[in-house]
Amino acid sequence: MKNYRNALILLLVVFQSKAQFDYTKFSIRPFIGIGHNLRSPAEVTLGQDVMEVINKSFSIGQLTNSIGNERFVFSTTNNIGLSAEYTINRDISFGAALSRFSRVFSTNSPDNWNSGGSTTQWVSNIKYNSIGVYAKKTWYGFQNNRFVKVGLNNTFSKKYPFQGSGGNGDFSINGTGVFVDNVDSKNPLFLNSSIGISRKNGRIIPFRHEISAGINLPLTYLEKLSFNYLNNSKITGTNEVKLSQTALWLEVGFPIEIIRHRTKIVNKPKEEPKPQTKKPEIKYEGKKINLGESILLYNINFEQGSDILTYSSRIELNKLVQLMNQNKQVKIIIAGHTSNEGDRDANINLSKKRAESCKKYLKEQGIKSKRIETKGFGPDFPISKTNKELNRRVEFKMID
Repeated sequence: MKNYRNALILLLVVFQSKAQFDYTKFSIRPFIGIGHNLRSPAEVTLGQDVMEVINKSFSIGQLTNSIGNERFVFSTTNNIGLSAEYTINRDISFGAALSRFSRVFSTNSPDNWNSGGSTTQWVSNIKYNSIGVYAKKTWYGFQNNRFVKVGLNNTFSKKYPFQGSGGNGDFSINGTGVFVDNVDSKNPLFLNSSIGISRKNGRIIPFRHEISAGINLPLTYLEKLSFNYLNNSKITGTNEVKLSQTALWLEVGFPIEIIRHRTKIVNKPKEEPKPQTKKPEIKYEGKKINLGESILLYNINFEQGSDILTYSSRIELNKLVQLMNQNKQVKIIIAGHTSNEGDRDANINLSKKRAESCKKYLKEQGIKSKRIETKGFGPDFPISKTNKELNRRVEFKMID
């Protein structure tokens, strides 16, 4: 089971490593979307009527007047368009999109909005084109890629409802009915942002596609409508409505790859193994010494029962100084030993101090402290059973 798991992990790593070298550089993308219109601001400037849109699923709500009469409202939006996208590196893309939007608003007017007492039903359909730019950040996965997109759109070629001659609409008969004033916004802008996934194929759509959800936030309104209600040519009430493209969106796009980025992997020639340099021989008093080999320093002496070096000891230590100066890589351990006379703990302490005295002298001659370690073994490692003088000694050995 462990072998299967390791093989699966290795396979995933191979696929992931391949994906990071291979991605779409430039593509075009036809898309289609449907949206849910959010509430547009409405206010009463004259009369007693109140218009309010109560948002529900699929933009279905009600128009309500001041006495509680309600009528059905349906409001939705859709778009279709084409975008071109260029990837500057594996994760960041920039694009431009051309879209055709349509916003549909259908309602029955409350009874007392009509001075003649009859109800009217009207359908408004705002149509406009939009050109925009966007930036996109992508996170790559094994099967699905996730992305975030932020853009800015500018609208043009707008067509509004209630537009008669001069941009106004007169729906009154013999001075009774509705007269609409229409005020257009010049070059309205809106922000849009979305999150989504990109898939190579799926059960419902068996080819490459993108599904995203987002929101449009207008910076200015598209159109401002003033509904003036007339009775015998007298205004009995006015409602003002600002129509804007505030909507939640669900969009499906179909990227078509034009240029693909492929990183060439060049097989580098195998480097020949470097020949191992032969380590120089290290000698002490003419004899080769090996790593970890204990070397006895014969002429190291101390004053009786102390750690003070005698003058003759310095001659022997100078040989060790010469060895370490000639071989800068060498590190050593200096070990002190005593005979078994007296207390063992005291002897171990004395042997440690004597090793430290040797280290101190080497440091005074310019050898760095980090190249020297010291140990004191006291009487624990004798080299002679009968000659106690031989057991009182100082040794050194080379270490890594």
